[in-house]
Amino acid sequence: QFDWEKHIRAEDRNVEYLKTTVRAIYKALRDTETAVCKRYNIEAVLPEEVTFATSDDMIREHPHATPKERENILCERHRAVFFIGIGGMKEDGTLRHDGRAPDYDDWTTERPDGGHGLNGDLLVWNPVLRQSFEISSMGIRVNPEVLLRQLDLCGVPERKEFVWHRMLLD
Repeated sequence: QFDWEKHIRAEDRNVEYLKTTVRAIYKALRDTETAVCKRYNIEAVLPEEVTFATSDDMIREHPHATPKERENILCERHRAVFFIGIGGMKEDGTLRHDGRAPDYDDWTTERPDGGHGLNGDLLVWNPVLRQSFEISSMGIRVNPEVLLRQLDLCGVPERKEFVWHRMLLD
């Protein structure tokens, strides 16, 4: 898994900007796979395009599956998926998919589709292990408003006193 940071403008805090960024990252991943396959004469496994899905949609489609099982179902079907909305209050009553930290990416902002979260996981199907494989956990970072909301939701308002948190909030 890799991590990255990108400075964005306030008006870019939206799901379309997130999807554009994911497509660019996925293209780099595909280009790398193509180069490696050509060099070593092996077969590519990644699809041409990444599929976008929300955790809310997957909860509706597979209400009795665990979050990991839902990731596997989606990845096996599409081979490369960006799973949007990892965190936030879900329709099934859970607060966070996969234990997302409250002070990293934004998992509470409402999206136009009614779901929550400007974040997600880029997953690909691993044909050897026969399960999803997380390439990157990413999303639009918290801003001051979102940081305070998520700290409160997780019951850790004392983190506001941490150095990074104070820098963001001041």
